[in-house]
Amino acid sequence: MAYRLQIIPSVGKRRAFALEKPLAKLGRAQHCDVVIDDPLVSREHCLLQLKAEGPFVEDLGSANGTLVNDQRVTQARLRSGDRIRIGLSEIVFEEIPEQAVGARTGPELAGAPSAASPPGPEAGSPPPLPIKAPVTKYPGAPSPPVAVPAAPPPAPAGEGEEGVITIALFAPHQDPPTILVIHPDCARIESVLQALAASGANILRAADAEQVRSVLASAAPDCVLLCESSEGALGICQEIKSHPQTGPVVLMIQTALRGAAARLLESGVDEVIGPADPAELLVRLRNMLELNRLRKEATHLTSQVEQRVSADVNEAERINRLKRYLSPQLVAAVLSGDESHVLKPTRQEVTIVFSDLRNFTHFSETSEPEEIIAMLSDFHALYGEIIFQYDGTLERFAGDGVMVFFGAPVPFRDHARRAVAMAVAARERLGDLRAKWKKLGYTLDVSFGISTGYVFVGNIGFEGRMDYAAIGKTTNLAARLCAAAKGGQILISNKTRFQVEDLVEVEEIGALDVKGFSEPVTAFNVLRLIAPFTPTPVDC
Repeated sequence: MAYRLQIIPSVGKRRAFALEKPLAKLGRAQHCDVVIDDPLVSREHCLLQLKAEGPFVEDLGSANGTLVNDQRVTQARLRSGDRIRIGLSEIVFEEIPEQAVGARTGPELAGAPSAASPPGPEAGSPPPLPIKAPVTKYPGAPSPPVAVPAAPPPAPAGEGEEGVITIALFAPHQDPPTILVIHPDCARIESVLQALAASGANILRAADAEQVRSVLASAAPDCVLLCESSEGALGICQEIKSHPQTGPVVLMIQTALRGAAARLLESGVDEVIGPADPAELLVRLRNMLELNRLRKEATHLTSQVEQRVSADVNEAERINRLKRYLSPQLVAAVLSGDESHVLKPTRQEVTIVFSDLRNFTHFSETSEPEEIIAMLSDFHALYGEIIFQYDGTLERFAGDGVMVFFGAPVPFRDHARRAVAMAVAARERLGDLRAKWKKLGYTLDVSFGISTGYVFVGNIGFEGRMDYAAIGKTTNLAARLCAAAKGGQILISNKTRFQVEDLVEVEEIGALDVKGFSEPVTAFNVLRLIAPFTPTPVDC
């Protein structure tokens, strides 16, 4: 038994290839036994092997795979009539009886004409392949379609039904494509319509521009077949191109490309098909439909990427907003939930810490702006690191004043202990900075005021500007205690002292007359920590 391939490439003419060696490599590279000029075919795409048990095809790790009868395979045994698809090209595997090989030898296998063979549609091309058209109804068909041979020669002996080719325009898992055929007299191309119907496509027909507009108003065809002899073909093409959802436009011409056909090509026609048999037409259409499907997938993927980038940008902005107030641990905790819910104003028990640079007013009056900025940068950098170490929420840096609160937006029970421990750590670590200021002649020191109680805490402001703040008398008390404290002192309220009495050693300052409070307020100065305090990880 001898074998040959009927090759229907995406570009170029159909040809035949006789398998005369046990191995034949197919691919785009010039050193392959069968060179297929198709951009979607790999350089070395697949291998045909004639083994003792029969012929086989093996994929060589191609980028787009090898399909046999629309099924992707790594290796498969071949039978006569099997369709091998690589890229956008199709190859029909045929068995040739030995007597047929003896009768048709030499150049004829490569497609050269001979006196013994009837002339085909074009000199030098192999005999056209018949199209198997099952009985399928389509709109407007005068009668059920029948087998439509494209001027086929007599089938070689033994070929029978296995030699009949059926070309599908789409994969089994895909929806049937919709094809709009525009022709002034569709009866003249009945064989083309039968071949399209046999492929399973949905066929829509139009004879003029008015019918085309009616079709485009209700559907977006996956492909359009436009005959050059259609009245107003140029305007029809422009009308189709104004609908971006419509697929490619294929121009059917009867003569050489010139005149009106050339202008149509310039107006945006995607493909031109001359007088062709139905098999070639189906292969060309299948390729155009596949390219259109890939284009839509690429557009969809691009849209998804743009949405993902936009979402990532929004997320980055969201994180940056939170980083203005919170430690990295708290940012992660907040991001695990709904930010808008977490930052919504609510009533919570928190501990507020105010700190202030003593003698800052005198310093700013006697120093240059560059000195003030350098000093504040050193202070904010060191203090900010300590605040976040204890998971404090930074409300604001206001020049020489800093406001921090603990227990919001993520609540935790030991907010008072964290606040006091943070203030003690800051007082100690700022010692080196105070020594630096003293060498520079700055008479600066830091004081702290701490209060515990209920406040309304959350985003406060208007659409153009929102600040995360804590509002209530607890905030006012912490600010007043800070104002009353001397340099190096940490004054805490009685409620705060109650929650940290086992953590710190304090001395009572006594009752203070505090602005905004009708009764004197008892304050305590924190001397030192009784035991080391390590903040536990935040758990939402």
